[in-house]
Amino acid sequence: MAFRMICKSLATKSVAAAALPRAASSQLCHVHAGGLRHAAGTLSRTAWLKEPTSLLSLRHFNSSAVARSALTDILQEEIKYEEDNYQPPEEVSAGPPENWQLTETPGDTHMTLTKENGNETIHIDLMVNDQPVDPGEVFQDAAGEGDDQVDVDVGVVFNASVTKGEQTLVFECKSDGTYLDINHISLEKTDEEPEESHYTGPVYAELDERLLQEFPAFLEERGVDADMGAYLLGLVNDKEQREYRSWLGNVQNFLKK
Repeated sequence: MAFRMICKSLATKSVAAAALPRAASSQLCHVHAGGLRHAAGTLSRTAWLKEPTSLLSLRHFNSSAVARSALTDILQEEIKYEEDNYQPPEEVSAGPPENWQLTETPGDTHMTLTKENGNETIHIDLMVNDQPVDPGEVFQDAAGEGDDQVDVDVGVVFNASVTKGEQTLVFECKSDGTYLDINHISLEKTDEEPEESHYTGPVYAELDERLLQEFPAFLEERGVDADMGAYLLGLVNDKEQREYRSWLGNVQNFLKK
């Protein structure tokens, strides 16, 4: 009896001992498998997150390249159109009026006409950027016909200066090629900017009638008249068009870098 109980006890312990490794093994396998599934899931989600970011960057790069290419193509079309269609106004095709010398710099809208007249030096200064309206539209409006004609003041503004030694008489003028208006006259020191407190002259329209007649005649004797206004109007338009074409080319070259 005692012998059987001892044997039964040993058998029970043996079974328990045998069962323990199986349970532990099963638990370890379960944990290990779960960890693998978790790791695999994490890797899958990470890859899923990274892939769209990479694709988005690629799409952004491709989109920028396409946009840049389209922009340069349009610029080239505009350059060709301007080169094929623009014709300088007749007023400027033959060059400056007789005895006048034109000075200008590419990229700078300031232009100067110069002429010597005895002991006087006469300058006409004008800038595309200082004109009251777009010079291209001004020139087209001036040549408009019928319903396309726009009621707009197409005059070009400029300064005519007569220099004698250390003093210069400056006329602020406007003309559309059919008239010459003087808006203001000032007497200044040559090559010096006047002080803010310097007297710049009277209101021109309030001068004596005889002076209002003689000052335009003074300028006309020196070649500053309505015909000069017609030339200056065409000159401003031509300069604006040339600078525009140059700007198109410079922008195109910038985008190609």
